[in-house]
Amino acid sequence: MNTKSETVAIYGLEDNLIGNLAGYLLDNFYPNLNRVACIFGGRRPALFLRRELSRRLKKSFLPPQIFSMDDFVEYIISFMSFRRISPLNSYYTIFDIAKKKVPGLVGENGDFAQFFPQAAEINSFIEQIDLESIPYTSLKNVEQSAKIGYEVPQSINALLENITILRRSYHKFLLKNKLYSRGFAYFLAAEKVKERDFPEFDKIIFSGLFYLSKSEQEIVKNIIGRKKGIAVFQGSPQEWPVIKNNAKVLGAKISNNSLKKINHCHFYKGNDFHEQAALANKILHKIKEKEKTVIVLPEDNNLIAFLSGLDSCPKEFNVSMGYPLKRTAVYSLLTMISRLQLSRKQNRYYSLDYLSLLKHPIVKTLKISFHPAITRVSVHKVEEAFQGRLNCALEGSLFIELEAIERQSSIFEQASFTLKSMNIKVSPEECLKVFKQLNSLLVKEWEGLSDFSKFSQVLGSFLEYIAAKGTLGKNGFNNKALEKIYALKDELADGFFCKEKFEPLQLWKVFAQQLGQEKIAFSGSPLRGMQILGFFETRNLCFDNVIILDVNENILPKLKVTEPLIPREIMLNLGINRLEKEEEIQRYHFFRLISGAKNVHLIYEDNSQKEKSRFLEELFWREQKEKNDPLAVSLGKASTSLEILPEKGNIAKTKEIVRFLETMVYSPSSIDTYLNCPLRFYFSYVLGLKQYTQLEEPDASYLGTFIHALLEKGFSPFVGRSFRIDTGFRKRFFSLFEEMFSQDIVPRLHEGAFLVKEVIRRRLEIFLDNCSMKGRKIIELEKKYTGEIILGGRKFNFSYKIDRLDELENESIIVIDYKTGATAKTPSELKDLRNIEMERGKIKAVINSFQLPIYYYFAASRFPQHKINAALYSLRTAKEKLFISEKDYLYRGEIISLCLKALEYILGEIINPEIPFLASKDEQRCKNCPFTLMCR
Repeated sequence: MNTKSETVAIYGLEDNLIGNLAGYLLDNFYPNLNRVACIFGGRRPALFLRRELSRRLKKSFLPPQIFSMDDFVEYIISFMSFRRISPLNSYYTIFDIAKKKVPGLVGENGDFAQFFPQAAEINSFIEQIDLESIPYTSLKNVEQSAKIGYEVPQSINALLENITILRRSYHKFLLKNKLYSRGFAYFLAAEKVKERDFPEFDKIIFSGLFYLSKSEQEIVKNIIGRKKGIAVFQGSPQEWPVIKNNAKVLGAKISNNSLKKINHCHFYKGNDFHEQAALANKILHKIKEKEKTVIVLPEDNNLIAFLSGLDSCPKEFNVSMGYPLKRTAVYSLLTMISRLQLSRKQNRYYSLDYLSLLKHPIVKTLKISFHPAITRVSVHKVEEAFQGRLNCALEGSLFIELEAIERQSSIFEQASFTLKSMNIKVSPEECLKVFKQLNSLLVKEWEGLSDFSKFSQVLGSFLEYIAAKGTLGKNGFNNKALEKIYALKDELADGFFCKEKFEPLQLWKVFAQQLGQEKIAFSGSPLRGMQILGFFETRNLCFDNVIILDVNENILPKLKVTEPLIPREIMLNLGINRLEKEEEIQRYHFFRLISGAKNVHLIYEDNSQKEKSRFLEELFWREQKEKNDPLAVSLGKASTSLEILPEKGNIAKTKEIVRFLETMVYSPSSIDTYLNCPLRFYFSYVLGLKQYTQLEEPDASYLGTFIHALLEKGFSPFVGRSFRIDTGFRKRFFSLFEEMFSQDIVPRLHEGAFLVKEVIRRRLEIFLDNCSMKGRKIIELEKKYTGEIILGGRKFNFSYKIDRLDELENESIIVIDYKTGATAKTPSELKDLRNIEMERGKIKAVINSFQLPIYYYFAASRFPQHKINAALYSLRTAKEKLFISEKDYLYRGEIISLCLKALEYILGEIINPEIPFLASKDEQRCKNCPFTLMCR
């Protein structure tokens, strides 16, 4: 202890507070340690102080009574027999007071859910001014200024004009009902502490405190003033004005400590958190005494990612930090339930939300019947029904009634059949029964809820069911999540507002806001092994080895820069500088932790989105200043070992594959696929693999299908006769467009439909403007054909589909293929075809696509007496590209002959048993290929 008086003691920032305090207690109070009260900022130091006393005494003893400051405040007012009010009840109380005393604040409807965010902010403001023991007279000054008008919205001025009424009424309510909030407990304790003699304690020691609110100052000052207590601080008043001010408030004089240099820091940077974790892992490998090590994670969101990549962790370690409940599976499941209910239209549910809910891992593993696979298979069969993979009426349905699904007997027959192949004998009726139970649990029970009394009942039953029937009970982490949600359920059930009526949106919003604030506490062995702690969990503790990750600005320090409701100017007028206070508190705990360590490793993320913490900048500056060298700081960097998976060398062709290739029915698309990537051809057309499709918002391919269907239906009345695109045609065509768009697209796109509609309509208008129909006659639309092509003495079977076939005014025939996507390519001109080399890559570069040559070949075979051509029409660019240009048309025989020669080479390569299927290396194509991972 560097400086000591009867009321205040001070240690150096580098000293081990717990060790020194244990020595002080043993020297002055043993064996009557239980007659001493020790108060810390948090609860964790109590564990370490008891352990240190046990180590030194090596025998049983009665320890001091140890409190956190919050616990001690409650201890002071315990004689009043008050109980803590829940946050939600606080918000509702403020709402109820405002509705009665200042009705203009809550609006005409007097809606609690609407007022909820504002009530939370008012509650936070009252908590702060209670902690700081702001007198009512100071609030009167704020009210007078608000009447003149702060430069804030009028609603804020209205609130400030009545803040005394709100606070006083809130306090009266709490007193009348024997309730306290955290802030009000401090407010009361500051008043009532003088009424407590604390005869049970010989000494009350306030240990390691830093910033003291006004109410804390009153409590500590009163106890010390009676010679009943002593305040123990860490750090030099010269460096920390807060400590100097604390001593002044307490009426003690303390001298400055000598400032110790921090010269044991090592700095590292990574591009992202995974590199940070890799660096920490590497550092841990070199640390032998891991039980004297702490890893600090200021960002609780990164905990699971860090633990997942930790391969040098000792057998015993403790995680003591909160993990956000909103990152758990149970939270996501409840979020999906709320989304489904909010997207409901009368008794119909949005299929995408419904399927997402059914496919949630917790749902699919529920053991509703005698085997959990019955649930999983039934869910998958329902999904297949929506995707059109089963023969039933659900395909493509965007909104659906639950009863309509339950009536589809084919779904549950297929589920029963699949389960039997898994040696699980179950009838279709049992599968349907399981599915109905799912619908009841996930959907029907949540319908029509309008108050939290009923909501909490449904929530409780739901939690009990998934805990009993699912796999959550096998995982302690998930059990903790269930416990948290169950506690919130009880809070809702007992809330003052439980009978208040809510719209579904507001009901779920209130629930989600509270649920999103909850954190799960990990249980471990706080006194054994390596410690993994949150930043504030390290208060008052000392470790030999300190590793801190995420030492980035906006994380260390983490500051709330803006006040959503109460302007900063008003807080400053009341003497509350929250921003400055929070920064100084976090700076203090950071430097206290690293000052007491032997080895410090500080890791930060270095990229365009994040910058190093101001605390790091200060450490850099200190080292640069001491060494008089701007390059004095050296940085460790992450070295990631990257193991590249080997490419598949090839897929050899077996005899069975060759026989299949010789007899298969090719299509222009399959040939083009081989041209671009033989391995993708193998996956798609030999193995028959398809990308797993989900029911989803319409993408480009779906819109393309829609446009093809529209053009077919729009032009079909004119098949076999000439016509022109006049005003009447346009009117009928766009009337059909409106009808089909409303039926097929609007239900899928919702609010965004009008934008897509305008884009498509504009492109169709351009199409009709540029589509010359003069003298044309449509022969056929969207027709499928099969045929054969003899190449090299071998017959190859083909299937193909023609979008449109027209007869021109000069009686020539043209095949038209619509393209709604990217600009399509036709084969190159004659001069390039004449120089084509028979090698797949060279053929691809010249031919581009075999689609038009194949269409041309079959059209010429069908209409031998006519001149034939083929064309691609892009609805995106409103341009038509002919297969054979006018200048080359006289050489059409040579052109098709050259194309067929190239096609013969490609088909010959396909069926050649000596040539394996190889992957093409095309960055753009590989990026969009569904089989990319299968190439590795």
